[in-house]
Amino acid sequence: MSQALMPPRKARPISLTALIDVVFILLMFFMLTSSFTHWRAVTLDSKSASASAATDNKQPQLLVLHESGTVTLVQDEPQDYDSLSDAISAIRKDEALVLLPEPKVEVGTIVHAMEDLNHHQVESVTLGETLPEALDK
Repeated sequence: MSQALMPPRKARPISLTALIDVVFILLMFFMLTSSFTHWRAVTLDSKSASASAATDNKQPQLLVLHESGTVTLVQDEPQDYDSLSDAISAIRKDEALVLLPEPKVEVGTIVHAMEDLNHHQVESVTLGETLPEALDK
């Protein structure tokens, strides 16, 4: 038979109850199984950092994290490095180190830098709040 001879079908209304149930079940499934952040812990031993700073009258090493990904290590005089991995070999691991990020450096970059320093057994790492005026470029 041809399409023209068949009577048109009536449109049946869609039941929204079943649709809402399925959407709710899917929503609950994705809410319970999804993880949007990966939490990591960075251990900071502030007692040893403050104790070593109190016993030593030396100036701590300063490591400035720049927004561009480069770093400046200040020990006796400032030295620029293309990346943190380049600067790690020049860091004196037994002396105090202060990590100073520029204002627009992302938190993930700071945490990654502290993990790298911890991985290379750099002792007494402290996170500084602001960049000193003398080092600001």
